[in-house]
Amino acid sequence: MSAKSKLLGLVLVLLFAVVSCAGMQLGVNDPVSKFIKLSPQDKATVLMETYSKVYDDVNTTLGPMSNATLAEKQLAVEKAKILISAAPAIKLYVMIVKGGVTPSPADEEAIVKFIRDVISKGVVL
Repeated sequence: MSAKSKLLGLVLVLLFAVVSCAGMQLGVNDPVSKFIKLSPQDKATVLMETYSKVYDDVNTTLGPMSNATLAEKQLAVEKAKILISAAPAIKLYVMIVKGGVTPSPADEEAIVKFIRDVISKGVVL
């Protein structure tokens, strides 16, 4: 290969790397950004599905028949604390949406906090 071909290939690889990094910085594949862009009805659905999934995971991990490690149990306790603190906001949000009312910015922020908290504990939306 000629030097020009090698240089062009290197430039293309670097350009791809820069574009990929820029996309990551902008949160293009960020699950929280995707969640924020959903309609209130879709957010309510994702909230209930996520809450149920985390609840089931916590119950399985902390259940009497669990073979979970100490670290897994500690993580489950942290998730349980998130569920307890977020439950009122989630219930309120779902009730607001079911009532056909637009949630307030404070309601939106409360549910986004829940989503961020569970994602920080390894939950995949």
